[in-house]
Amino acid sequence: MGKFTNKTVDGAKRLFALLVVLILLFSFLAHMFATNFGRVKIEQINIDARGALLDGELYYPVGTSAK
Repeated sequence: MGKFTNKTVDGAKRLFALLVVLILLFSFLAHMFATNFGRVKIEQINIDARGALLDGELYYPVGTSAK
């Protein structure tokens, strides 16, 4: 763990790069869990209810249509 330190510029850059990679990896995993590994589509919806704006997420299986 000596290479990943904020005491040197090179170590701070390595630590920063490691943290960015971890953030991207865990963001990808969170997206995969939320969409059941690509089998569920998530769509943002907005509903105007008498002047009040309701925001929400609509979850539905991939490949479905209005038919």
